[in-house]
Amino acid sequence: MTEIDTRRACPFFPLVTAHAGSDGTAPNSIPSALSAVEKGADFVEVDLRGTADGEVVLHHDAFLQTRPRGRVRISQVSAAELTDWQRKGDILLEHAEVRLTFFEDFLRVVQSAAAGLNLDVKDDRCIPGLVRGLKRCGMTDRAVITGCRRDRATRVKADYPFLQVLLNVDPFQGRVRRGGRSTSRYRIWYQGQITAAVQRGCCGLNMEYRWCAEELVVEARRRFVPVSVWTVDSEEDLCAFAAIGVSNLTTNQVRRALRLKAASGRPSERR
Repeated sequence: MTEIDTRRACPFFPLVTAHAGSDGTAPNSIPSALSAVEKGADFVEVDLRGTADGEVVLHHDAFLQTRPRGRVRISQVSAAELTDWQRKGDILLEHAEVRLTFFEDFLRVVQSAAAGLNLDVKDDRCIPGLVRGLKRCGMTDRAVITGCRRDRATRVKADYPFLQVLLNVDPFQGRVRRGGRSTSRYRIWYQGQITAAVQRGCCGLNMEYRWCAEELVVEARRRFVPVSVWTVDSEEDLCAFAAIGVSNLTTNQVRRALRLKAASGRPSERR
């Protein structure tokens, strides 16, 4: 097993977020979420989309494959139509053993679980229904909203200031040096991302792991901005990002991440 360098490691192990479909489970399904909860994940991620009448379903892509209609756009059909198609077996998901799940049904199942929710917003249409469901189930303080670049983050925080929103960073066009001195271009980029999060009242940065270097994490911490990285799967990368002090690791390999956490002897910051 790869060991975390305890001379450099932060006192807390990062939070572990189970990516949708982690450990080979069907993504955006209740069994997948419950599996992650049972393993001890700190957060469970699901992808959300809105229907034509404002209901919210767990699904990554904009389209569903149906029989006999072919591909249909979720935003153009009603919740009643989806329910009827599902009853008839006309919705064809990649994992045939699972059903298309409505957000509030998902919330009621995970309501008593200890894990938090990482809600990856895939379209603006789902946001009012997302908030409505969280309020009905009393779970607004259990959720963090992701999938928000600057414009969406600004709108969500303006309309729902009580929500915790991670700012999805703008892509960095260039090579990131993990060790040694970075380029001035990279430093200007990450300083801009941190400032954008602070200006919008976001609770942190959310970024693809290949854009994250230790100096970014150090600067973000100096400005009280936590850093969440995705999707980190290899043992080497999990250890490396834990050591530089990111606040969250989103991973497909929940068992592996939790095994490394146990081996580190460090609790999660949330615990």
